[in-house]
Amino acid sequence: MRWLLLLGVLLLPNAAQAQTTPPSQVPVDMTAVTLPTVPSGQCLALDPGELTVAVQLVGDGFGAPVSFTFAGYGGADGGATLAFPATYQPTVRRVVLSGGTYCYELQNEGPVPATEADMRLYWQAVTLRLTWTPRGPAPR
Repeated sequence: MRWLLLLGVLLLPNAAQAQTTPPSQVPVDMTAVTLPTVPSGQCLALDPGELTVAVQLVGDGFGAPVSFTFAGYGGADGGATLAFPATYQPTVRRVVLSGGTYCYELQNEGPVPATEADMRLYWQAVTLRLTWTPRGPAPR
């Protein structure tokens, strides 16, 4: 009987195991081809935590400047706003989120082509990786 009781105590999770934080998630990991005058992006529902953003120009595109913006939808969570240019060197930024809907956008700021057919001459590829890390221990 003591043997079963001891086994039961050993198999119970300790406080440290019960309070572990869930693992990070990568909701976006892509290479986007951007064109002048055609912004690309999307909105995401994210819980409270920290978001790490990694952006970099890649490939043999035109070399057009591309800007990245991130903000809470409709102006929510005003402290969670990022805006910076992408470069051929990796740019990494972090922001704390209170939770809600957030939107990001990549905007190719290259010259506006004379014709729609010329637009393909001004493309620029950009890698984007968003990594969300939750705040605090996992709920039980």
